[in-house]
Amino acid sequence: MADSGTGKEWQFLMKNIKERLQYMYTSEEYSDLDIVFPKYELTFKAHRVILSMSSSVFGTMLMGPLATGKELILPKDSPHAFQKLLDHIYVDQMDLESVKQALEVYALAPTSTGCTLQGRLVCSTLSLT
Repeated sequence: MADSGTGKEWQFLMKNIKERLQYMYTSEEYSDLDIVFPKYELTFKAHRVILSMSSSVFGTMLMGPLATGKELILPKDSPHAFQKLLDHIYVDQMDLESVKQALEVYALAPTSTGCTLQGRLVCSTLSLT
């Protein structure tokens, strides 16, 4: 397990669940899923349970009878948009850089986190214009 150099486990050093999730996201600690974007030759590490608790679609894909192996292969999706989706899921951030990027993430929303994310995207997109 990771040690911060103080002799204490990272779980003890994090003050709240948000900090622990952010640590798991950035360190890939306990990751059990590779999200693969073959077109871009890019792979993200993630946690099945975190994605599943954020979306019933992810729950079905990753934990249900349709679950397959350690990889989730997304041949058509933008890894940059999916990264923003992961930012939203793990650390509740939605820092969009353009309307185009907002639309790419919005296109992922119906298949993942649904209305909550879509509402935030509309607000974020309006602030970009």
